Amino acid sequence: MRSSRNVDTPTAGALAYRRSGIAFLVSCAPISLSTGIPAWASATLLPAAVVVHTIGELWHAAAGFEVSATSRTSRRHPRRPPGSSRPRPEE
Repeated sequence: MRSSRNVDTPTAGALAYRRSGIAFLVSCAPISLSTGIPAWASATLLPAAVVVHTIGELWHAAAGFEVSATSRTSRRHPRRPPGSSRPRPEE
């Protein structure tokens, strides 16, 4: 996907988290300002805020997948045989 194309390392995932937070912040301001203004201005602000929020969601999801996939492969878990709920003893 275009929004997650460059998110391929944990560092890039952290930067995507940062970008998504900024996008969420920027999208919340017009939503809160849409009250008490003319309907035409509110009808312009709200779709723009939704677009920015959606972009932030895409960045957040891309960052989450990268960070979780990277942290999962770096952790050491004891292997479990299929159908077993207890880890095998260390050999």
